[in-house]
Amino acid sequence: MLRYAKTLGRSHAHCIALALFAAFVLSGCVPFYISGHTDDYSDSITGVGSGNPLSGHTDVKVHFAKLNMNCTGETQDYERGKARGWLQCEDGRRLEISSHLVSMTAGVGTAHDSFGNTGTFIFATDQSAVEAENTRNLQEVARRNLDVAKLRIPQTASLKPAASQETSGGPLPTAITPVAEAPGAPPPAKEAVSSSQAMPTKKTLVEPHAARPLERRIALVIGNGAYKEGPLRNPPNDAHDMAAILRSMGFEVIARENAGLAQMEAAVDEFWGKLKKGGVGLFYYAGHGLQVNGRNYLVPVDAKILAEQDVKYKCMDAGLVLGRMENAGNDLNIIILDACRSNPFARSWRSADQGLAKMDAPKGALIAYATAPDSVAADGTGKNGLYTEKLLKAMRVPGQPVEQMFKRVRDEVMRTTKDKQVPWESTSLRGDFYFVP
Repeated sequence: MLRYAKTLGRSHAHCIALALFAAFVLSGCVPFYISGHTDDYSDSITGVGSGNPLSGHTDVKVHFAKLNMNCTGETQDYERGKARGWLQCEDGRRLEISSHLVSMTAGVGTAHDSFGNTGTFIFATDQSAVEAENTRNLQEVARRNLDVAKLRIPQTASLKPAASQETSGGPLPTAITPVAEAPGAPPPAKEAVSSSQAMPTKKTLVEPHAARPLERRIALVIGNGAYKEGPLRNPPNDAHDMAAILRSMGFEVIARENAGLAQMEAAVDEFWGKLKKGGVGLFYYAGHGLQVNGRNYLVPVDAKILAEQDVKYKCMDAGLVLGRMENAGNDLNIIILDACRSNPFARSWRSADQGLAKMDAPKGALIAYATAPDSVAADGTGKNGLYTEKLLKAMRVPGQPVEQMFKRVRDEVMRTTKDKQVPWESTSLRGDFYFVP
């Protein structure tokens, strides 16, 4: 019934890296932070917990905001990178949690309760990433303003496995095994019992382990909105939220908001230096982007553009980023450009070009645009731009290759805009990449 988060991630990453020290000195290990919501966004959830990587045991406590209800319990690892358990709530209901690590410090999962409600969640040891998720959840709950009365009404007499499906709250993760299939996991009870009865006992403890390590991941995220001419509300929010979710997925993130030209170029240099060491590279930009003579430029907030000819001197050529990423020689690169807003300088230009020009992806790269080449995308009416809003949701779904994920984003944006905005990709990727394996 929620989309909260519990992190065995750093529990594993931090403590197993110090295995002997943890074994003999630490008993509870690293705290983690929880964020979530019901599938229809009728309520939001926050929480905390702590996990022990040696035993695979985790204690969890969550709070439902509008229901004003606490739930406490524990989970137990049953397989590499996966855990399951129960939480007992103050109104008598029980929550069954299934979680799945996506990095050494974070993960995702599903949950359902004894009243028949379902949801999804993330978890992370990075408190700032979870706080960003909490903010999104609270805003969406307030926007929808749904009655939580139905959450208090039992819809089923016993727990049913949470099905993988799409709801108004977004797609549920699909990589979680139903509880009955987990070796050593407790069978679902048909009536409410205490949390101590519902939880795995110490007899079910498994050998300590860590999640399968991900490839090295490096990201540069820039969001510009504080323009003197044509200011944009969403890009700084988009960049902040994108940086948070990428960190939760194991990316080392270089983030810049409302950056000038010198700051943008310095960030590209830093990104390039890290990328040359190998791994997956990701560049995300939200803000004004201009097309001049078939080339694309990303507009810094300090750009003073009086004529079309000024652009190549006052803005950053998107080709610079592509060239640096190609020069780095790493295996896979992703470029995401949510930069197809209306050109605020176009009224004094002779050129009538709009949006961004099509760029062919170099070998081993994928370029994603918020809308089709030579087209314009709206900035959005909510906290995030429409394209980034759909992208942030799709990135959380485990087990889908990146190209399939962008197709999912395109379908959602086209559905929302009634085909007025059509996201676009150019790709030459070989093999598959998963944000969440």
